[in-house]
Amino acid sequence: MTLTYRPSASDDQLPAFPMARACPFSPPPAYEQMREERPVAPVRLWNGKKAWLVSRFGDVRKILADKRVSNNILHPGFPLLYEARSAVFKQYDKPPYFHFMDPPQHTENRRMLTQDFSVIRVKEMEEEIQSIVDGTIDEMLAGSGRSADLVHAEAQANAGHVEDHLVPGRGHHGRGRMVVPAAGEVLTASGALRREADVLRAEIDAFLENIRAA
Repeated sequence: MTLTYRPSASDDQLPAFPMARACPFSPPPAYEQMREERPVAPVRLWNGKKAWLVSRFGDVRKILADKRVSNNILHPGFPLLYEARSAVFKQYDKPPYFHFMDPPQHTENRRMLTQDFSVIRVKEMEEEIQSIVDGTIDEMLAGSGRSADLVHAEAQANAGHVEDHLVPGRGHHGRGRMVVPAAGEVLTASGALRREADVLRAEIDAFLENIRAA
C-alpha cells in the first residue's frame, strides 16, 4: 500500500485506519512506510473522524507518559476503531475497565490488583496454572473428531479457570466463570451471552467495591 496523504488533503482523503494486512501474522506494510516518512500522521476512522497515528516507539512512550493525553474510552474525542465497539460502550456512563480509565481512578483500581499479578504471586500460581492447562489439553485431545476450537477449548477455558482462582469466594463452575467469547460474539454482544456477561460484570464490580470499602 502506498500512502497518498497530502498536507492539504481533506479528511475523506486521509488513509483509512485500521489498515489492511498483507500477512495475518505481520503488521500492515504501510506502518513501516509511515514510521519512515510520517511518524505522526492523520488517519481516517470508520466513522469518518480524523485521528492521529503515532508509529515510532519513542514517540509512543512520550505520549503515554503525557498527562494531557486521556485514555478514557468514553471521552468524546477517543478514537474508537470499530463501529461495534462504539455501540457497546455507548451503554456506559463511566469506563467499565480500569485500563480505559485516567488517574486517579486508574491508579486506585490498579493498586488494588497489583499484588495479585506481581512476579512472585504469578510464580506461586505456576504449578496450578500448568495443571489447568494440562487438564484442558487432555479434555481437548479426548474429544471426538480430528479438529478442535482452540478459543473455546483452550483460551476461554483456561482464562475462566484461572479467573476463578484469582477471585476467591465466587465458586467454581467447571468451565470457569469468566466470559471470554469468540470475537464475533463479543462484537454482537447479544442474547444470553450479553445477559451472562452483564451478571458477571456486576459480580466483579461488587467484589471490587467490597475490597475498596475494606
